[in-house]
Amino acid sequence: MINICIFIYSITLLHLTTYFHFNFTSQIPITVSPTFKTPLFRKSILYHEAAAIGLLETVLFHEDGAQCVSEVAIDLIHYTVDQLTALVALINNGYLKPLSAKELDSETAVEELERQKRDLQFDISMRCISIVRYLAEHMEVAGIGASISTNLYKTYDVPSILCHLIQLQPWRKVNDKGDIQIFNFGRWSKPSAEDLSQLHRSEAQLWLCLRQLLLEPRLPHHYTIDECRRSSFCSLQAKITDAMLDQVPPLGDLKMFLCRLAVGDYSSLHNRTNGVKNPGCTLIEVVPQIKKSYLKEVHKRTKSLAKAQLEHFKMDGSESSRNMAKKLLESYTSDAALAMDSGGAKCAKCGDKASKKCSRCKTEWYCGRECQVQQWPKHKEICDQFSSLCM
Repeated sequence: MINICIFIYSITLLHLTTYFHFNFTSQIPITVSPTFKTPLFRKSILYHEAAAIGLLETVLFHEDGAQCVSEVAIDLIHYTVDQLTALVALINNGYLKPLSAKELDSETAVEELERQKRDLQFDISMRCISIVRYLAEHMEVAGIGASISTNLYKTYDVPSILCHLIQLQPWRKVNDKGDIQIFNFGRWSKPSAEDLSQLHRSEAQLWLCLRQLLLEPRLPHHYTIDECRRSSFCSLQAKITDAMLDQVPPLGDLKMFLCRLAVGDYSSLHNRTNGVKNPGCTLIEVVPQIKKSYLKEVHKRTKSLAKAQLEHFKMDGSESSRNMAKKLLESYTSDAALAMDSGGAKCAKCGDKASKKCSRCKTEWYCGRECQVQQWPKHKEICDQFSSLCM
């Protein structure tokens, strides 16, 4: 078993490094060879945090994985809640609104980078839904229930965030042609009839996480369901259909809880305090340490650090830049990486399963010749860059 505590520490540093890179290097002029107009290497750092989160999502599915994070559980909760909040902000800022082909074709390199940054943020945030659920389910087995309950219920009000995300339905959107698309394994694609009849993976994770938190025995001691929260939770009752219960039977318990909440005054349960003014009072609260200590160490050197990073992302056609591009290309286009990411390659044009790869740059997959020809005007520039760097 790998040292997951160190791994989570690394994820936090990746998140902060990405933040510093994009917020401070944008203020520094970048010298690039005229041959390479798109900041290719800068794009590559976008994928590292997502890859790390994907691995952590897999590890925490098992109880053993949850037990290994007990020392840094608070930091992980803080990180994942930040990501869920960022997901809500993305949606409120119009991330799910469709972009036309004309708008995509007219993007500058900087605008394309910003769009990819938002895509990365969305993918990471969607994966963090599963991580929050696994932590909530395994917190007692891992012996971290007492330490993270206060953060889940009082500090961050995670049940309300989950409720809001269920209402927003971030896993689906409508494209510029009016077709429904769903988000699966980091990509938007047109769903099949079977996909539409099934509960989406992210939706199921949200429901199961909410069920775990609302039916948790610690709830009355840490969480007061006032009228505002009660109204939000009760609005979800109609969404739990018979078809949903057939697919995820444990949600029947949640529906019963919401029914009782709708017809009764659940807040009265919190008044049984045996004279104690605040039964959920936390005398000693564990707070996140990784992010705080890192920011304390570098807060006066953010611009100089970002400037130093630029030296590692120059696209000057040198031998070192070619070798770096080749390694990145091999890492992110290998069959193993594709299998871990999405169970297989997807067509860059339509999102369907793909079996043919661009023979020139080896970076994009297509389901057939027609999609490859249609995608070529947009793919040409990046294809030229990869081909030039890796030759």
